[in-house]
Amino acid sequence: MDTGFIGLGMMGNPMAQNLLKAGQGLTVFDLRPEAVQPCARLGATVAESIAQLAACEVVFIIVNTSAQLNEVLFADDGLVHHLPAGEKRTIVVMSTVAPAVIKAAQERIDNRDITLIDAPVSGGPLIAESGQLSFMIGGADAATMDRLRPALEAMGKDIFTIGGLGTGLAVKLINNIVALGNAYVFTQALGIGAEAGLDIERVVEVMSASSGKNWCTDNWDMYKAFMGLILAEPDFQKTAEKDIATAIEWSMELGLDIPALQHVRAIVESSAGIPDQLKATIFSTN
Repeated sequence: MDTGFIGLGMMGNPMAQNLLKAGQGLTVFDLRPEAVQPCARLGATVAESIAQLAACEVVFIIVNTSAQLNEVLFADDGLVHHLPAGEKRTIVVMSTVAPAVIKAAQERIDNRDITLIDAPVSGGPLIAESGQLSFMIGGADAATMDRLRPALEAMGKDIFTIGGLGTGLAVKLINNIVALGNAYVFTQALGIGAEAGLDIERVVEVMSASSGKNWCTDNWDMYKAFMGLILAEPDFQKTAEKDIATAIEWSMELGLDIPALQHVRAIVESSAGIPDQLKATIFSTN
């Protein structure tokens, strides 16, 4: 199966590399020449334009924003305009955008030979490197899943089919609300302990056996690496802010006013939610 991959950022690059390591032939594209080099060294074909990926039977896309996704799909030099008529193609959108965005994209695609699915991922860059991501998939029938499964298994550990188009993204946004809210609130709570001079490792040990037990306490080393990445990579912090904003927009589209979401956004936007004393004790960007 000829496969294309668009978007080689913090998530896309390790995911594409895992496809190559699994023996998948891959054509890659990114606007930044330096971003394609790790995949090129592993044998990927580097496309000079998105149009070249129209020859691929399956194209994975993981760009950051809705505007970038629409540009990749529908610009004059975008993917959809160059797909050959009468040939089956599958476009897999792994970006975290609102469900309405993927549904609107489907409405703009008037070629019934094109299958569009949403398959956002959870786990972050470190999990992407290890090939242990979770996929949440909307809009894929059994035949499509059979074609995609080998590639998905090269990039991830858990593959969940949810329902119709957009349902994968809906679940991803719900997951992100809880995951980001938990991580940032947990961090600020530890900051209190750091300011009080407590042994943070001991605090986490106690919490792990108490009612404060959560993903961060269960995955302490990974959590520290995750928050260290946020300190070291401003783009990752921006992505967290974008994901929460997208969740808020989606809830408003549903006619919901959820005050807790505004609180989570405020926490995420407040200096990554990491007090200085905590930065000095457990987080390192070295």
